[in-house]
Amino acid sequence: MVDQVDKYSIHFKAPVLPTPPREYVGGYFNALNNILRLYFSQLDTYAQELTTDLAVSYTTSTGDVTLARVRRQVAFANAAGTTTIDLPPTPSDSDQITIKNVNTGTCTIDGNGKNIDGAATKALAQWDALHLLYSSTLGKWLIV
Repeated sequence: MVDQVDKYSIHFKAPVLPTPPREYVGGYFNALNNILRLYFSQLDTYAQELTTDLAVSYTTSTGDVTLARVRRQVAFANAAGTTTIDLPPTPSDSDQITIKNVNTGTCTIDGNGKNIDGAATKALAQWDALHLLYSSTLGKWLIV
Protein backbone atom coordinates (compact mmCIF):
# COMPACT_ATOMS: atom_id res chain seq x y z
CA MET A 1 0.00 0.00 0.00
CA VAL A 2 0.99 3.63 -0.29
CA ASP A 3 2.44 5.55 2.64
CA GLN A 4 1.55 9.22 2.15
CA VAL A 5 3.72 11.70 4.01
CA ASP A 6 1.82 14.74 2.81
CA LYS A 7 -1.04 15.32 0.39
CA TYR A 8 0.93 14.81 -2.82
CA SER A 9 4.13 12.95 -1.94
CA ILE A 10 4.39 9.19 -2.19
CA HIS A 11 6.70 6.54 -0.78
CA PHE A 12 6.61 3.01 -2.14
CA LYS A 13 6.68 0.00 0.13
CA ALA A 14 8.58 -2.48 -2.01
CA PRO A 15 12.06 -3.97 -2.06
CA VAL A 16 14.76 -2.21 -4.05
CA LEU A 17 15.31 -3.43 -7.57
CA PRO A 18 17.74 -6.37 -7.65
CA THR A 19 21.19 -5.87 -9.15
CA PRO A 20 21.46 -7.72 -12.47
CA PRO A 21 23.67 -10.82 -12.34
CA ARG A 22 26.81 -11.16 -14.49
CA GLU A 23 25.43 -14.28 -16.09
CA TYR A 24 21.87 -15.27 -16.97
CA VAL A 25 19.81 -16.37 -13.99
CA GLY A 26 16.18 -17.25 -14.73
CA GLY A 27 14.95 -16.27 -11.28
CA TYR A 28 16.32 -12.72 -11.64
CA PHE A 29 13.76 -11.74 -14.28
CA ASN A 30 10.90 -13.22 -12.25
CA ALA A 31 12.01 -11.27 -9.17
CA LEU A 32 12.41 -8.07 -11.20
CA ASN A 33 8.99 -8.54 -12.80
CA ASN A 34 7.30 -9.10 -9.42
CA ILE A 35 8.87 -5.98 -7.92
CA LEU A 36 7.89 -3.86 -10.94
CA ARG A 37 4.32 -5.17 -10.69
CA LEU A 38 4.27 -4.08 -7.03
CA TYR A 39 5.57 -0.60 -7.90
CA PHE A 40 3.03 -0.10 -10.71
CA SER A 41 0.19 -1.44 -8.59
CA GLN A 42 1.00 1.12 -5.88
CA LEU A 43 1.35 3.86 -8.49
CA ASP A 44 -2.05 2.95 -9.95
CA THR A 45 -3.64 3.07 -6.47
CA TYR A 46 -2.09 6.48 -5.81
CA ALA A 47 -3.23 7.83 -9.19
CA GLN A 48 -6.80 6.69 -8.50
CA GLU A 49 -6.78 8.38 -5.08
CA LEU A 50 -5.39 11.59 -6.59
CA THR A 51 -7.95 11.57 -9.42
CA THR A 52 -10.77 11.09 -6.92
CA ASP A 53 -9.42 13.88 -4.71
CA LEU A 54 -9.17 16.36 -7.58
CA ALA A 55 -12.44 15.50 -9.35
CA VAL A 56 -15.16 18.15 -9.49
CA SER A 57 -18.85 17.35 -9.83
CA TYR A 58 -21.23 19.80 -11.54
CA THR A 59 -24.97 20.03 -10.84
CA THR A 60 -27.57 22.31 -12.40
CA SER A 61 -30.88 22.59 -10.56
CA THR A 62 -34.15 24.06 -11.79
CA GLY A 63 -35.92 23.12 -8.55
CA ASP A 64 -35.29 21.95 -4.99
CA VAL A 65 -32.41 19.48 -4.70
CA THR A 66 -30.26 17.75 -2.06
CA LEU A 67 -26.63 17.58 -3.12
CA ALA A 68 -24.83 14.25 -2.87
CA ARG A 69 -21.56 14.10 -0.95
CA VAL A 70 -18.52 14.55 -3.19
CA ARG A 71 -15.13 16.06 -2.44
CA ARG A 72 -15.55 19.09 -4.71
CA GLN A 73 -18.77 20.26 -6.24
CA VAL A 74 -20.18 23.19 -8.21
CA ALA A 75 -23.95 23.72 -8.26
CA PHE A 76 -25.90 26.19 -10.37
CA ALA A 77 -29.38 27.28 -9.25
CA ASN A 78 -31.31 27.99 -12.45
CA ALA A 79 -34.92 28.66 -11.42
CA ALA A 80 -37.09 31.70 -12.00
CA GLY A 81 -38.93 31.05 -8.72
CA THR A 82 -37.72 30.25 -5.23
CA THR A 83 -35.56 27.14 -4.95
CA THR A 84 -33.78 25.37 -2.09
CA ILE A 85 -30.46 23.53 -2.30
CA ASP A 86 -29.83 21.22 0.66
CA LEU A 87 -26.18 20.56 1.39
CA PRO A 88 -25.07 16.93 1.86
CA PRO A 89 -26.33 15.50 5.18
CA THR A 90 -23.03 13.72 5.98
CA PRO A 91 -20.14 15.84 4.67
CA SER A 92 -16.50 14.97 5.25
CA ASP A 93 -13.72 17.28 6.39
CA SER A 94 -12.53 19.66 3.65
CA ASP A 95 -15.47 18.98 1.30
CA GLN A 96 -15.98 22.04 -0.89
CA ILE A 97 -19.10 23.27 -2.64
CA THR A 98 -19.54 26.35 -4.80
CA ILE A 99 -23.11 27.45 -5.50
CA LYS A 100 -24.11 30.21 -7.92
CA ASN A 101 -27.61 31.52 -8.63
CA VAL A 102 -27.80 32.04 -12.40
CA ASN A 103 -31.48 32.97 -12.72
CA THR A 104 -33.92 35.56 -11.37
CA GLY A 105 -35.33 33.47 -8.49
CA THR A 106 -34.05 33.41 -4.94
CA CYS A 107 -31.98 30.38 -4.02
CA THR A 108 -31.90 29.25 -0.38
CA ILE A 109 -28.94 27.14 0.73
CA ASP A 110 -29.88 24.83 3.61
CA GLY A 111 -27.08 23.38 5.75
CA ASN A 112 -29.10 20.17 6.23
CA GLY A 113 -28.44 20.08 9.97
CA LYS A 114 -25.02 21.78 9.75
CA ASN A 115 -24.78 25.55 10.15
CA ILE A 116 -23.35 27.78 7.44
CA ASP A 117 -21.24 30.41 9.20
CA GLY A 118 -23.57 30.22 12.21
CA ALA A 119 -26.89 30.23 10.31
CA ALA A 120 -29.09 27.31 9.28
CA THR A 121 -29.62 28.78 5.80
CA LYS A 122 -28.20 31.38 3.44
CA ALA A 123 -30.06 33.14 0.60
CA LEU A 124 -28.56 33.90 -2.80
CA ALA A 125 -30.01 36.58 -5.08
CA GLN A 126 -29.45 36.51 -8.83
CA TRP A 127 -25.72 36.26 -9.73
CA ASP A 128 -24.69 35.75 -6.08
CA ALA A 129 -22.35 32.86 -5.28
CA LEU A 130 -21.03 31.07 -2.18
CA HIS A 131 -17.93 28.94 -1.83
CA LEU A 132 -18.29 26.61 1.16
CA LEU A 133 -15.74 24.48 2.99
CA TYR A 134 -16.81 21.88 5.55
CA SER A 135 -14.90 21.68 8.84
CA SER A 136 -15.45 18.44 10.74
CA THR A 137 -13.61 19.98 13.71
CA LEU A 138 -16.21 22.75 13.95
CA GLY A 139 -19.07 20.64 12.59
CA LYS A 140 -20.20 23.38 10.20
CA TRP A 141 -19.86 24.82 6.72
CA LEU A 142 -17.63 27.86 6.39
CA ILE A 143 -18.00 30.54 3.72
CA VAL A 144 -14.56 31.11 2.21
